[in-house]
Amino acid sequence: MDTKISEIETLADLVLYLSELPSNNNFANFLNNGDWVPHSTRRFLGKTYNLADNLKKLGVKKGDKVALFSDSSPYWLVCDLACQLLGAVTVPMFTNISKENLKFQLEDCGADYAVVIGGEKWQALKPFAKKFKYIITHELKIRNNNAKDLSPLMATKNHREPNFSKFTKSIKPNDLATIIYTSGSTGSPKGVCLTHGNLISQVKDTRKTFALHKDDVALSYLPLAHIFERMVMYFYISKNISIYFADDVLNVANLLQEIKPNIMTTVPRLLEKIYAKIELKIADAPFARKLVAVPAIWYAKNMPLSITRICPFKKFFQKAVYNRLLKVMGGRIRLMISGGAPLDPDINRFFTNVGLPIMEGYGLTEASPVIAANCPKRYKFASVGKAFPSVKVKIGENEEVLASGPNIMQGYYNNPEKTAEDIKDGWLHTGDMGYLDKDGYLFITGRIKELQKTSNGKYVPTVKLEAKIKQIPLADNAIAIADGRKFVSVIVFPDFKSVKQKKMTHKELDEYFSGEIDKVNKGFNHCEKVQRFIVARVEPTVKNGEITPSMKLRRHVILDHYKKDLDKIYK
Repeated sequence: MDTKISEIETLADLVLYLSELPSNNNFANFLNNGDWVPHSTRRFLGKTYNLADNLKKLGVKKGDKVALFSDSSPYWLVCDLACQLLGAVTVPMFTNISKENLKFQLEDCGADYAVVIGGEKWQALKPFAKKFKYIITHELKIRNNNAKDLSPLMATKNHREPNFSKFTKSIKPNDLATIIYTSGSTGSPKGVCLTHGNLISQVKDTRKTFALHKDDVALSYLPLAHIFERMVMYFYISKNISIYFADDVLNVANLLQEIKPNIMTTVPRLLEKIYAKIELKIADAPFARKLVAVPAIWYAKNMPLSITRICPFKKFFQKAVYNRLLKVMGGRIRLMISGGAPLDPDINRFFTNVGLPIMEGYGLTEASPVIAANCPKRYKFASVGKAFPSVKVKIGENEEVLASGPNIMQGYYNNPEKTAEDIKDGWLHTGDMGYLDKDGYLFITGRIKELQKTSNGKYVPTVKLEAKIKQIPLADNAIAIADGRKFVSVIVFPDFKSVKQKKMTHKELDEYFSGEIDKVNKGFNHCEKVQRFIVARVEPTVKNGEITPSMKLRRHVILDHYKKDLDKIYK
């Protein structure tokens, strides 16, 4: 092999590095009408090279912005990496983005080109079509003079692959690779500028932290528009393992059974939903099954890890209950990495005791994204692990977590004021509170802005409170309100699908949550307890503005929508 991983400096280098590895027949796979469509490493690279060559002929050059609007698939990666070979800057858009944010992001980044895969995405982008020099679509018949179909642009015209090695030498580590817009959960989206060097530093650190085997299989269900999954995908590419893309998050449970992955990245919400479904199934199970299942689930969720290793009940529970749960997850997962949001310790303890340790990490889009992570060789329960090899972490004023390293963004696009506010003296101010223990493990204790203060001067850990409420089996999400109020209240978003299946009335739902919130309150001090609650009657969506494309609740929008209800509570 001519290239060593240590010599890779750009994403273009990563593509060339992959070309020197043996071809994997099942490198990148996606579902089409229920059937898997495999792409070998050679086929994947061929499409990437040809697309880059044709994009170059269409006028795409170094520094040009290319909007990428597609569901996650091998084609998403082909389009992204083809642009990286040219030094173009990809600007991914979440597929469920609001019309308002789509307009803002396209105008803010000034994209000259767009790749649109999927009829719904085209309809959303259609009003802005005249802004682009060319629009690349896939198997769509549209009447537009500047539209090109993706398939012929990827097609192999001959057996000779275009030579990009000389061209890619002009791409440098400090060159901009992508602009990723934050979700806008606290206001207008901000364009995070990440360089080739930012992302490659993460790939190298990830390789040093997590060991993969050549026969490993990864299941990917998180959006590639999110930096977490995208960076992990570059890591997979560097190892040339088999990647299977889920067609729908609702199909993940079935795909776990079918693919039986060894590695998977996730967010806490999926783990919380899996746990909630387990509790609901046990609640509806026959009495004889409950005799074993109920204590087994309680044991897994509550028993300290130090005790479970020596407790005689563990082997019995493992054989009678836990092994069945592991089979539901495919039965072969060796590495489950969680990021994107804090993982509740009870949920973490549950899966760890069952036999599926969760490697929780921590980061921000502005950090490309990983700052710290647990791994099998360096793991401490309830922490988010040690800092990545090339990243430095320290604790600043107000217990704020600060980070520096080659992974920290260039800044926010067209927003130097906000850049100067968040990066000071080379340190990224994360806005998260935490501490480092004597062994160097990082613990996150909350958001500086989310530790709310009541009108009585009492501080309420609303993030922790929300996490506990989300563990209620029929709860899907929650927002706690305490800032400037005389007591704590909460807006609960039920699992609308389960509620509909159970045919529960509003009154029954209110009574159910009243009882469950009383149980949650037992774990909090008096000033932290929920005194009143509102059960949301409408599901939060991107369309109604209550949730971001990355599925985070937009607090300020929700509080505005429920203002009348809150006024009645606090009158």
